[in-house]
Amino acid sequence: MKIREFKISSENSSIDIKKPKQSLSFSDSFNKVSISKSKEEVDRYLNQIKDIGKDLANTRGYSHVIRYKQAIQKYLKSVVDYTYETDKKDSFWSNNYFKTVKVVDEKLENLTKSVLENEKDNIDIISEIDNINGLLIDLYS
Repeated sequence: MKIREFKISSENSSIDIKKPKQSLSFSDSFNKVSISKSKEEVDRYLNQIKDIGKDLANTRGYSHVIRYKQAIQKYLKSVVDYTYETDKKDSFWSNNYFKTVKVVDEKLENLTKSVLENEKDNIDIISEIDNINGLLIDLYS
């Protein structure tokens, strides 16, 4: 067995050390996919609200009111699921518990506020229709 002499000159003393690629854990990759799907879902609901809102403004038909109301409900549920995170903590000394709500995505929260401001007229119309429906039900019973 021969042993070779190996010298490193000071001129070429740099050694490249390659780090192995860090693979994403299952939960990280699942969260990435989940966030991507959530953003797509929110965008889809947002476009649906705008389209139905235009139809509602033009026709003011009851079927458009119901569709508009359902679209807003789906959008808000999606936003709440994606934007806010709740944390429940139990108190050690008493039977009370504390819930904290954290804003996960401030941009989405601001977008939701602007959507609600832009769609205020249509939401007011729906509110009035709901009030009238409530009065009609009260008269019927």
